[in-house]
Amino acid sequence: MSQNVREETANVVLAEILEEYGMPSASLAHIRGDIPDIYLVERGVRVILEMKQEGRREELIEQMGGRLDDGVCEIVFGVVFPSNVTEGGIAAPSTLEVKQALKNARLTVLVQSMSSEAGISRIEDTEVSELPELIGRYAGEALDEEELDEAVERVSDSIDEFVNYLARHSNADSIANDIEEVLEDVE
Repeated sequence: MSQNVREETANVVLAEILEEYGMPSASLAHIRGDIPDIYLVERGVRVILEMKQEGRREELIEQMGGRLDDGVCEIVFGVVFPSNVTEGGIAAPSTLEVKQALKNARLTVLVQSMSSEAGISRIEDTEVSELPELIGRYAGEALDEEELDEAVERVSDSIDEFVNYLARHSNADSIANDIEEVLEDVE
């Protein structure tokens, strides 16, 4: 009898791999009362990755639509992984073994965005190493013109709110200097 690890293990491991590729993400984070498998922001677009083992594609598609309907993201990727990623032999696979299996696996990636007319807009067969490029490409296409204008307006409003907050603080110059130093370090 083979021992398996839970699907959530693959979620956490994939989030770690994405971070290794320079794509900060949160695994199993609370987002407006929901707990998506992986949540990240790419180019200002809220992105969710939902993962399911092969054979559970219909459940995955339903879950993807729910994430969009709930408004927790602008684009959702459904990642179908082979069962050997979470399966072991006599003992369940270690986290390192799950990580290696994910890195070696061929994944089916379903893509759905708010601007998709209905259902899944794209299906990709890919490897984990190609996910950051894939996410970046589709995130850039996720919003139509009107949605992009709304996103820009939200960012602008947030900046205005922050500036007003700074203006009300007695140590605003100190805070502004700290922010300037952080931004210079980023460049």
